[in-house]
Amino acid sequence: GMKSSGIPNRIMVATFDGEELTESLSAVHTGDSAPQGLVRHPAGKHLVCIFSGDVAVYDIERTGNVLAENEESDAPSPEETSPVTLTPRDKDADGAAVHITLAAEVDIKCAAFHPDGKIFAIGLETGEIQLCTWPELKVTKTLGKHSERVTGIAFSPDGKFILTTSAEPANKPDKGAAVWSVSAGERVRTLSDPTLPPNARGTVYRFAGFGPGDSGVAYTGLNLGGEGYVVKWETEGWTVASKAKITRDPISAMALAPDGSSLAVGNSEGHVSVVDAGTLRVRSVDKGAHMIFVTTMVLSSGSWIL
Repeated sequence: GMKSSGIPNRIMVATFDGEELTESLSAVHTGDSAPQGLVRHPAGKHLVCIFSGDVAVYDIERTGNVLAENEESDAPSPEETSPVTLTPRDKDADGAAVHITLAAEVDIKCAAFHPDGKIFAIGLETGEIQLCTWPELKVTKTLGKHSERVTGIAFSPDGKFILTTSAEPANKPDKGAAVWSVSAGERVRTLSDPTLPPNARGTVYRFAGFGPGDSGVAYTGLNLGGEGYVVKWETEGWTVASKAKITRDPISAMALAPDGSSLAVGNSEGHVSVVDAGTLRVRSVDKGAHMIFVTTMVLSSGSWIL
């Protein structure tokens, strides 16, 4: 945020061993630009940071360092023990990260990499879905647009399709969530749930995610009547396979585990729930995990860290 907050804008690296979360071991400062989103390249060697309509790329370097065993005065500094460091891929004359403008005067609301890492897709505040080349990060194609901001974006496991959700009313015709063909560059399906009440207000989808491999399922969040649901879709015909209410308050963030076993749901009150992705039953709830609404989440492989 602003300099007056006293908290510098930065991207930090820490570790967690199942018991202890370290303080920041290394960090890269981003000046007056507040980081608004992080997307890791599938190869694990680059991190894309979103700043409004700009992005900057950072190299992820594994140092081979070992964490300090204690905090005594002769112990190594945190920077010397960080197993990972971040450095700008492209630097200006002062050594700061070069920002690449992908959307002038428009916020990038979400982004995702193609499974092969050669395409970077972005969803914009204006509702547009655009494809960019990697590593050049040049916009090459606009697939189309929603009438409201994009709230979620994900590539299918085979990379042929993109699923997006938006702030459009999900209970109106041709609104809400859509499937796009990457090769054809066009919308091929608008998701429809005939059970949604047609006149309910605030009926919007949040988050988009595909199950792994040939699981044939995808997931979205749904805010309906001030409550949060998870919707499981069958991707062959894009019909609703199941739907379950997870929280009594609107969903503000979601995540899907890499192995497709679990979903994480954060709501407007700061509560966090872990959901079985197969049955959509709530496994656990941490009420008041955060003091305000949850903004972003990620689940580790095996779903043991959130």
